[in-house]
Amino acid sequence: MRRKYSWFALAALLSLSAHAVTVRLNDSDGSRIQLAMHPGDLLRIDLPAEPTSGKTWSVRGHAPEQLAELGSAQRVFGGVMSNEGTSSFAWRAASDGEGELTLVYGTAASRAGTPEKTVTVKLTVEGEPLGPEEAHPPVVSQVKQEAAYQRKSPC
Repeated sequence: MRRKYSWFALAALLSLSAHAVTVRLNDSDGSRIQLAMHPGDLLRIDLPAEPTSGKTWSVRGHAPEQLAELGSAQRVFGGVMSNEGTSSFAWRAASDGEGELTLVYGTAASRAGTPEKTVTVKLTVEGEPLGPEEAHPPVVSQVKQEAAYQRKSPC
């Protein structure tokens, strides 16, 4: 037997089990993005870069005060001389308000002047956190060693 639920009942059910979300943006989302978040939500942005030619993404100016920076990284894929990479950024929505985050792409000189590409995120942070503070641990990348290789014979 299949039950039918109204939209109102479904929304009420979802609100009971609500928790913080991670919003992931990338280059397929466009260059102008509007985003609504709750305090405690995570914002992750991953954009393609060409690190061997010096072309990466960076934040123009400062991130809005509603966002607490968790970290950023430039990654290279396919070896040291590969021109495939990603610029990654992470923030946590910290306080209510509106702000604008601008990311610019190019070499250090072109990012300071006229960047090759620009991504602008207009964000609104409002409402109550969607979960307990324990559900929002800080983003820390730790590597746990699971095993170690020990050579027992010559090559």
